[in-house]
Amino acid sequence: MALALANTASLKPEIRLAQAVSEFEASLSGDQKSRFRLFRSQAQFLAPQINDVMRITAEVDANASRKLAAARCYGPRFTNLLQTVQQFAALGDIIVGGSQNLVACGVWSLVRMTILAITTSTASIERLSVLFMSIGRSSPRYQALAVLYSRSRRIQDLLTRYFIVVVEICHHFVRFNSKSALSQITSSLNDSKLKSAEEDLHRWAQCIRDEANFLNAETTEREAQQNEDFRSWVGATSRSTIHCQNVEKRIHRLSLLSSFDYETPWKQIRKRGSASFPLGSANYIEWKRKKKPHTILLTGKMGSGKSVIMANIVDDLNLSQPNSLVLYFFCRRDNPDSLRARGIFSSFAKQVLQGHINNDTMDDIFEDFLPVPDFDKITKILTTALQRQNKTHQVCIVLDGFDECDDEEIELIKYGLIQAQSFCKIIISHRSQVNDPTTPRLNWDYSEMAVPEDNPDVKEFIDSELSRRIQSKTLSLGSAELVIDIRDALLRGAHGM
Repeated sequence: MALALANTASLKPEIRLAQAVSEFEASLSGDQKSRFRLFRSQAQFLAPQINDVMRITAEVDANASRKLAAARCYGPRFTNLLQTVQQFAALGDIIVGGSQNLVACGVWSLVRMTILAITTSTASIERLSVLFMSIGRSSPRYQALAVLYSRSRRIQDLLTRYFIVVVEICHHFVRFNSKSALSQITSSLNDSKLKSAEEDLHRWAQCIRDEANFLNAETTEREAQQNEDFRSWVGATSRSTIHCQNVEKRIHRLSLLSSFDYETPWKQIRKRGSASFPLGSANYIEWKRKKKPHTILLTGKMGSGKSVIMANIVDDLNLSQPNSLVLYFFCRRDNPDSLRARGIFSSFAKQVLQGHINNDTMDDIFEDFLPVPDFDKITKILTTALQRQNKTHQVCIVLDGFDECDDEEIELIKYGLIQAQSFCKIIISHRSQVNDPTTPRLNWDYSEMAVPEDNPDVKEFIDSELSRRIQSKTLSLGSAELVIDIRDALLRGAHGM
């Protein structure tokens, strides 16, 4: 046994990763193996995109809600680590080579399988989601991963070692989840092993960051002094070199377009809870089914939960329309940069174009970025990208809270939406008050939906929070009648908010 472990440790990292993936696959049941291989084939045929990450997180919450009756939102906890795996799997044959690409796609597939599999167990999903959230805070996420990977063998080794640990964690959870309910009760997840794996991942992530920072700071003169073996290896892969140069150029131009973090506001709002309205309403379902572009204006008074509803709509669109591209933006009154039309529309344009960093289908649009574009140029870039994207994917825009912007910015936003609405479906939210003159009147056809005064999601939220606090003993009550009295008082005081 000791000899076998020593032999394994002496193997190259890429071989150890391939072995770890093979061992994971071998431990699966027949049905699970078929699913794993299907996921891997899909990833090989079409490299995973950022929207695939969004679909998985949406599926997690849909499964948890359906199978576990969970009110808590787990999906966003997995986002950061999933993005790291997605970027690795998206490197493709050109960068990592055919055999390693198969392994990278295997890593993506097994992480995806593990996350979806544990949604049947409350204990497992809580433990894995907390672990992945912690790991995700330091996980190496680089749009320029293809460039870094091709420049540094150390980056290659470090990333491979990182994903070996990720695969081991997934294998650990899948083995535990495959046990019977009785066996799960009598055994437990090995917390010391998981804690050690978490520490390993944080350490590898720091090493990757250090190497990436070194590479980014390296001058052309320093590059010329790299060892001859690496130089000859790069020279032998000129196709890879040209590809990396093009990727680097596209990433640089995207950075000129927008540096706004549009994902974090969505994750923060989505964690607040789930919403059933308007996902089951006839107007919303009809809007989703329409092939032609159409706009919905969602209105509701302050505190009615519009932002939570819109965050859930992002999930629903990603999950129910797998061949769609969902662009989203959440305006925040505490972030002035999010209240400017230029920032909003440059973010939308970036969300379309970042899916084409590794191909040349949008290169003429990337060329349009110089010099740094003004608002009119940005709307032109967006509409051109939308028109082209719409040929292969239906595009939906979700814009929340633009009533927080000042009047001049609102007019620019409406102008930009007019330009975009011919090529995509749009849903936007706006606060409404009685006799409020600021409720927008859009200059094109749209449908209006209002958040109901007796929003059923409010009752569900109050019930779940009371139940959670009683179970965790943060709220101690003497009788069931008192619980009902508190619930009714909260419902009356909520006024639909």
